[in-house]
Amino acid sequence: MLTSAEPQIEAIGHVPSLDGIRALSFFLVFLAHAGLNKIIPGGLGVTVFFFLSGYLITTLLRQEEKIRHTISLRGFYYRRFLRIFPPMYITLGAAILLQHWALVPGSWNTTGLLAQALHFTNYALLSGRAQILEGTSIFWSLSVEEHFYFLYPLSLLLFFRLRGTGARPTFLWIAVTLVLVWRIFLIAVMHSPFERTYLSTDTRIDSILFGCILALRFNPLDKSLQPSTRIRALALTSSALILLFSLVMRGMFFRETLRYTLQGLALMPIFFFSVREFRNVAFAWLNHPWLSYVGKISYALYLVHLLMLQTATRLFPHAHSFVIAILGLGLSLSYAVLLRIFIEKPLAKMRIRHQSI
Repeated sequence: MLTSAEPQIEAIGHVPSLDGIRALSFFLVFLAHAGLNKIIPGGLGVTVFFFLSGYLITTLLRQEEKIRHTISLRGFYYRRFLRIFPPMYITLGAAILLQHWALVPGSWNTTGLLAQALHFTNYALLSGRAQILEGTSIFWSLSVEEHFYFLYPLSLLLFFRLRGTGARPTFLWIAVTLVLVWRIFLIAVMHSPFERTYLSTDTRIDSILFGCILALRFNPLDKSLQPSTRIRALALTSSALILLFSLVMRGMFFRETLRYTLQGLALMPIFFFSVREFRNVAFAWLNHPWLSYVGKISYALYLVHLLMLQTATRLFPHAHSFVIAILGLGLSLSYAVLLRIFIEKPLAKMRIRHQSI
């Protein structure tokens, strides 16, 4: 239960800048997959998605605990099921159809399909034995998030029983440190390949946990936190420089060890001020209606964009890469809009009706 000393955070409601951040993250991933991976950091887009998930889930659970003095695990998993599973399984079905119609290349086997359906795409890719549906390799990141969703709410429920607010973030700081040490061990001692540290839950979950730390320790909805103008300028400048450094620094050891940790730290001030000051001119552009709408459909866009890029390539094999990107984006947007209208919106109403379970 929250103690009387617990900082009180406002109801999260709808923060437009977060939709804008989702949209930007999607475009980073999309452009990298559309052939600009040498100049567009698609991996950073995935990391931002991870961070955002940790922040939102922790904030929502924290607010639930404040109101009800507990967390309903049944309610949490029910809402996550409605949010994550139907669009994912529909997209898996679409991938099967597109392969059947020879609109995407490759093949798949039962082991690979089961691994994806059970949210182990990341480890299926690492196994070398499972063949997954072409165009669905991006589901590896969903596996990381699902493993987090499975473990984290129960852990947070236990953390809420600890006295004082400092204990909970301390556990998470220890966790992100251990993940960093584990990555260093895998790269420096075990000489593990790039894919091992990039795809695995045990080496990437800290990107989500940094968002959790922000929600518990430095939540921008906590009005008791009032950083000065000087601290604000220093934090944002430092974050921008650290992010830039993490992107330009080469070498596998750095990129598969410290890079994710530095990016997680750098995202904290950026998220804090973009949420706290979403009307400020520096962040107001994130609230643009079009960008906000793309953010709302970003999950479906993320799920399907590789399939649509490959479909566009198969339909127009001699088209310029720019044309393929435009066609792929158009197909992805069409799919995501239909999914939002006929699947996501009705399921969202069901989640709201069952908030009390």
